[in-house]
Amino acid sequence: MAPLPQVTPTLESELMNDPYIISAYNVCLKQEGELTTDNEIRHIRVLGCLLRFAPKRNIGVYLAKAILSCQDEPDILVKLGQFFELHVIVPFKKCRARTPATSSPPSRRSLEDHWKRVKANIAQAPKNHKDAKDQALVRDNWTCAATGLVHFDAPTDSFTDPPPTEGAYLDCAYIIPEGMFLDVNEKRGGNPKIDFAATILAFLEPFGYDINSFKGEKVHSLVNIITMGKNTHELFDRLQLYFEATPTKNRYQIKYYTSLKPFLTSDFVRFSSSDPVHLPVPSPELLALHATCCKVAQMSGASEHIDKVYDELDKTGVLAYDGTSGDILSYKLLSLTGSSLLHILQLNNMPELREALAHHYVIDKFRKMMEEEGNPMNIRGLWADATGSEAKSFGLKDGLALKFDPSNRAHCSMARGNQGAQTSLFPAILAKTTDSPNPPRIEDLVFRDSTTTTRACILDFTIIGLRFAYLTHTSVQIYTRDQWEDSIMSKEAINRGFRIALAVEFQNHFLSFLSHDLLFQPDWKPHDILIKEMPPSLHDRYPSFLQEVGKWVEENKAWSKTSLAPNYIRDKGRSVFMGIGSYTVSEVFFMAGLSPFLTAGEVFSSASRVARLCEAVWEYMDDSLRNLESFMRPCFVKGILAPTSKQRLKYKEWLHLWGKKQTAVPLRLKAMRQNYQDTLDSYACKDEVFYRDNANSEYSICLYDVFDPVYIENALKASEASGSPKSYSLGHLIFPLDLWHSLQSEILGSGITSEITVPDDPISALFHRLQETHTTINFFEHHLDLSQYLACELGGKGLFKESPRSKKWGFETPIVAVGSKTSDRDIWSITSPFPENIYPPRRIKPPDMPEVVEGPEYEAKLWDSIVGRNRIGIGPLEYAGNGRTLVHAGQKHVAIVDGDPALPPHLAMQDVKTKARYSLGLAVGSAPARRSGSKTMTKKDIALRDKKLAKYQHSKDQLDSRRKKKQNIIPLSRSPSPSHSENQLPSTSELLSDIEYPPPSEVQSEVQSEVQSESSSHVSTPLPEASVEIEEIEERPIKKQRMSQDRFLAALGQSFLDNDDELEDGLSRGRRKTRASHV
Repeated sequence: MAPLPQVTPTLESELMNDPYIISAYNVCLKQEGELTTDNEIRHIRVLGCLLRFAPKRNIGVYLAKAILSCQDEPDILVKLGQFFELHVIVPFKKCRARTPATSSPPSRRSLEDHWKRVKANIAQAPKNHKDAKDQALVRDNWTCAATGLVHFDAPTDSFTDPPPTEGAYLDCAYIIPEGMFLDVNEKRGGNPKIDFAATILAFLEPFGYDINSFKGEKVHSLVNIITMGKNTHELFDRLQLYFEATPTKNRYQIKYYTSLKPFLTSDFVRFSSSDPVHLPVPSPELLALHATCCKVAQMSGASEHIDKVYDELDKTGVLAYDGTSGDILSYKLLSLTGSSLLHILQLNNMPELREALAHHYVIDKFRKMMEEEGNPMNIRGLWADATGSEAKSFGLKDGLALKFDPSNRAHCSMARGNQGAQTSLFPAILAKTTDSPNPPRIEDLVFRDSTTTTRACILDFTIIGLRFAYLTHTSVQIYTRDQWEDSIMSKEAINRGFRIALAVEFQNHFLSFLSHDLLFQPDWKPHDILIKEMPPSLHDRYPSFLQEVGKWVEENKAWSKTSLAPNYIRDKGRSVFMGIGSYTVSEVFFMAGLSPFLTAGEVFSSASRVARLCEAVWEYMDDSLRNLESFMRPCFVKGILAPTSKQRLKYKEWLHLWGKKQTAVPLRLKAMRQNYQDTLDSYACKDEVFYRDNANSEYSICLYDVFDPVYIENALKASEASGSPKSYSLGHLIFPLDLWHSLQSEILGSGITSEITVPDDPISALFHRLQETHTTINFFEHHLDLSQYLACELGGKGLFKESPRSKKWGFETPIVAVGSKTSDRDIWSITSPFPENIYPPRRIKPPDMPEVVEGPEYEAKLWDSIVGRNRIGIGPLEYAGNGRTLVHAGQKHVAIVDGDPALPPHLAMQDVKTKARYSLGLAVGSAPARRSGSKTMTKKDIALRDKKLAKYQHSKDQLDSRRKKKQNIIPLSRSPSPSHSENQLPSTSELLSDIEYPPPSEVQSEVQSEVQSESSSHVSTPLPEASVEIEEIEERPIKKQRMSQDRFLAALGQSFLDNDDELEDGLSRGRRKTRASHV
């Protein structure tokens, strides 16, 4: 069992030069050197080898993130390696066993008849092992892929000239083992074998392997089959032989891990088939996965260990009494509970706190509107987009949203959510089955109310409730029936720009949950049960929230953890600090006066720091609840959430740090920050190592937190007397008790004389218990420069005189954006990372400090740059399902989907092209200059163009009116398939409905080719990104616009205008008359 190789330039190339994979591999190297037992070291080596031999980059990154998420917890990291050993190596590896008995061979004549029948039925997919073997033999011409030996039972007419002189009995080798997929769909509760197989499949699916293609009988597909001789088959199944892909398609090099070279006629093999449709060659993706398992098993030592374990079980049949066969029991137990480790791999990005509140605001706004208008609240139906495999099994070819049929068993079995924990998309109580032939009707569901948590919403439909967990990239929109039918149902999901996760149909509206990747979790249960399962609200049930925080700190021993505090909260504390995600954590840490470069141990070993963190979280949510409605209300256009670029930019005003180049702070905070930086700089230039433990030691330094109470003012002032939903504050933990009492007049306000009492809160109780059992740690160290707050009180300024809303502010301090090589999440702070020679307290091991991002990379992370290039940012207005506002001729239009057919055709095409330009990273107005002789349209040119289009519309309307009077034609109503008589002309709406728009991919290719051809001759000066508006129509050269107008005229029937001289003369006279009246 060789150790993992050290990182070299060659090894970095094997690790795909990916910083995440390299960082995770270094974690494995570090743990390999620190661990002591053989089993632990082997499990770490399994992880390292998986990173090294990952068949795809996305697999390597996926594994790397799982490793980095628990890099500071060796026990969990070892279990993760054990999990992969069990669910990757063991299922693919055949262990040494007795040779099975062979049967007598059939007669030659019966074989000839058998092969004729096989060839006659070759179009039928194999349904069992025997069919798969027969068809694979036909495809591979009855020869072994590795040795070239001919099957003993091959038909004589298949022999070459000269005929072969050597032969062998050939087998059917499965790349993905047969037993891994069989019976996995069966509903046998508590069957360990099926549960184990399901866990393996749940592990494979995120890697991009379509596990539905191999479930049940599909495992016998020929893409999973290779014809081999018995010896090579045995080596292949034991992970001692594999096929390494070469640059030539379907050509592989045969590699092996044996002391003696196996019999091979060539080191290379090329798979081919005379009938690729019915007899496909082995899948390159599956062969690459098998090759990875083979390398990992041999290089990590897992293969030898597994053989040893099962050899012992084969010999004894029982576990050894001395415990030496404990690994057998471990394998058995892990196979039953392995799915519980999937949470390490499922790095779910829960929505941020404000996003969840914004989603609920849309739902609640819709409910109130329905009640005010007196609309019926009964549900008319449920809709959703099917996945690719579901659409194929249902026979859906149009790609449109599917309306659930309660009597359709396939519809009712659709499920969504995290792998291993998917839940039904359709409520089971409404499904019509043999056990429930008369279930409640869907019309019996009545929408009564909605509630929200920081990660999900709960809807009350009277007889059942729905908890919809947003997970990633999910938003909410409300559509009218016309918008649904004209826009949503006119576009297939792949060209719509987003997917329908779930839509609830009412009489005139659709409450729609929209998703970018269909990653969400529905849960249909009785409403009262969902309410009971709700986590405590940190805003309205603050004491319960504090109790959960205290319980989590104590159970996880958070005061001893070495991870960076923000990462630890996001990864390990999401069950308590719900909604505190990628950007919210930086905001909350700033409000609490905590450096984001402190370790979790430094934060959670201080009662003051924990209290400030909890108060900052409450303040953040309180501010969001009070102001979110006024922020979002202007972003609705015709009932659709369609924020403009200006409105998106305004969200920056809600942020303290994230994406901002500068921020305004009080003078007091500015002075504290400067003192903090000066202290860091003074110690950074020294050679000694120093510890930030505030102890009376030569090598201890005193660093005070940069904390200003103005950022948690409402939280500190909250009390039952103030009418706040928060009955008390934690000021007695944040400040020393005597200082807190001296500040009581300002905290309680004028006219209140009662003294502040110290509440019996869970955080105080926690740290008093910890202080009794851990006497070497001072849990009540405040880490504050108290003179700053005493000076304000004694000088009469008060703590909250310089409030965040004061006009006296305006003192700016630079923001440092910090990105970690071991994480794809940035950290924003007003203080820099700790120098290499400044360590945490002696009891805590220092973590790796993130690196400061500078230059163009830093500029690209700024909010103005993100919005200017229309990239998805952070906040409640950043979702793919949002509409896009287009302003034309003084009117606002909303593009609900890409190339919305409900828009005027020129606006629909313009919207698709503009979005294509954004996807190419080009802001509106920043296109390269045109060829010589052309010009970029100015605002004056745009106004002139719009005027011409308005005149054309007026002319078209006059033409329609004139012809209707002349021919006495009754206008036809719009229908999906209109039919006209010889004397009838189609109406304008029908002509518009017949226009077909190209899919976004074609438009993007067209725009990209235009940009490339333009940029080859000229380079333009882009407009300032911050001044770009999404709602403006893209500024295009006049020449190009005329071409677009010609196509539009042709679609409407330009021949009518060309032949109607009388109308043209009339229009000319009208124009002359208009000019004369102006004169």
